[in-house]
Amino acid sequence: MAAREAHGVRLDVREQLELLVSAEGVLARAFDGLAASVKPHAADDVAPQAWYAADVCRRHIDALAPHVSAHSSPDHSRPNDVPSLPAEDLLLLASLVALAWDMVGTAAWATADDDLGALVERCSEQTHRQLDWLMRRLYYQELPGSTNGRD
Repeated sequence: MAAREAHGVRLDVREQLELLVSAEGVLARAFDGLAASVKPHAADDVAPQAWYAADVCRRHIDALAPHVSAHSSPDHSRPNDVPSLPAEDLLLLASLVALAWDMVGTAAWATADDDLGALVERCSEQTHRQLDWLMRRLYYQELPGSTNGRD
């Protein structure tokens, strides 16, 4: 499908999907890095929750695959490197993924792609839960390298 105009904004679904797949992949690897860096004395659920969040990101990528194919996007390989990001950068990355879901949602609406719209609704909600979890853990300084000025 070609780019369309919606409210004066040029929407290219393929470009938005590529950005989202890439951002979800980096976020998955960053959550893997977080889980791997958790010290034994950290809150008990940080590592399992981070592994789970990484898995959710990978499921988002898998769920996007048919839409990526339908919009003639090139193959997206997943690098094996696991980024080690400061906790605040992980929050910023998760925020980018949430924004990318919003942009893909707008593109789905503009192209009347109901299947993609339903996927966006489900996955966007999951990404916002990841953001909530990260913000809560950052606030209580329960993530490796997190600071929030509460000292």
